[in-house]
Amino acid sequence: MTNKTYRRMLHLRVSRTESWYPIVDVPAHLDDEQALEWAMEHCSDEIYDEYLHKYTYDSDTMTQIVPQTEVVGSSPNVHHICYHKITALT
Repeated sequence: MTNKTYRRMLHLRVSRTESWYPIVDVPAHLDDEQALEWAMEHCSDEIYDEYLHKYTYDSDTMTQIVPQTEVVGSSPNVHHICYHKITALT
């Protein structure tokens, strides 16, 4: 019996959708569209700060195998490659 190491490159796509639910105090006389414009103009830093809204933060992450032909930026310099020793007894 000899030890042999077998390797192959597995190309993955990781996708994440993030959501959080800020509450913004806006002038009461504005309709929804105007209120959104007002909030974006006056409160955008607070609205887009996910840490500030960490108690309502939700994310959905998906990992899938993709064919090598679909990989964007396939240069080895672009990707972080994870190497772990794999041994098989034959």
